[in-house]
Amino acid sequence: MAFTCAIAKCSNGSYRLNKWKKEICPVHAAVREIDLNCDCEAPFCLWTIPTRKKKPAQRDKWKILINRVHPVTTRLLSPSKDQRVCSIHFKDGRPTANNPYPTQHLGYPQFEKKVKRVLTFEESANLPSTRGRGRRRETTPALPPLLFLADHTYFDLPPDIAAVEENNIVDDPEVEIVDDPELEIAVASEQQLGNHQLLLIIFTLFSVILLLINRMRSMFLQVVQALLQCAKLEKEVVELKSALEEVRKELRLKEESQRKPKVLEKKTKKKKTRIYEHQYHQRP
Repeated sequence: MAFTCAIAKCSNGSYRLNKWKKEICPVHAAVREIDLNCDCEAPFCLWTIPTRKKKPAQRDKWKILINRVHPVTTRLLSPSKDQRVCSIHFKDGRPTANNPYPTQHLGYPQFEKKVKRVLTFEESANLPSTRGRGRRRETTPALPPLLFLADHTYFDLPPDIAAVEENNIVDDPEVEIVDDPELEIAVASEQQLGNHQLLLIIFTLFSVILLLINRMRSMFLQVVQALLQCAKLEKEVVELKSALEEVRKELRLKEESQRKPKVLEKKTKKKKTRIYEHQYHQRP
């Protein structure tokens, strides 16, 4: 399987590493893959992305920083199995305890702001919480849990089932309750950016459709003009044919009128010759 870097506009991958290994080392004058004494460092290394089973939170942060977005729905795409992150995008050249995330040359505009936002959120999450200190808030008594039925009626749950439901909600590892204003602002800004991107996509699609309609309209007008010209040409051809037929008729009439006197002259000559011959033979 050929591995590639998941960062946008980065062409590093296993193909380039294999190509570098098959080249001749200028220091040791031998092929790097064959020569065991060649200890030259590779131009980059490929590091695996955290998996969802072992490190789901870290994987989500990597996904946010990589920022592979669907062009239509503006949804973050999760990296595939054959995608890695090369060492160029890490501050220490590899994921370390101090710098575990790719933060360098991420390939999209204003990536520094997103990196800063993710890192500040992680620092605030690692700080000890200040809840429960100072004045205690007055809370309204919790209402008993209700169970709604299909006919829009409800009844109270037993205390054992209600406690189990509350424990399931609180102990759910997927549920994370965080009251961070910076995170809320970041989420709101990301939602606004997504909405703006959707509006831009819709506007571009609408403009493309309008351009296509205009082009189709111009093509339709050209076709109609061509059809009208063809009809005019057909009419002219018919008129020319009729004119030619009339000219041919006139020429035939003229030829016939010229032939008739010649035929009459020939006939008269023949008659005269016969009469003379008859008179000559009847002489005594």
